[in-house]
Amino acid sequence: EFLNGKFYSELGYQFVDYNFGGALNSLKQNIADISISWRIYKKLSSSLKFEETFENKTRYSRLNFQIIQRF
Repeated sequence: EFLNGKFYSELGYQFVDYNFGGALNSLKQNIADISISWRIYKKLSSSLKFEETFENKTRYSRLNFQIIQRF
């Protein structure tokens, strides 16, 4: 939280190990993310999140943007 509580940030990491029933193989992923949120008004905010997923030989990236209006 910074700038008088108008901005928030998060940093995260997950390790996921998928085991598929009956199959001999599994899927391991390392997922890192960073996000920032901005409270524009009391009931209006927006956020931006970047997520990177790492597998054995593959990388995936996601970028999410949200606008949230509370009533």
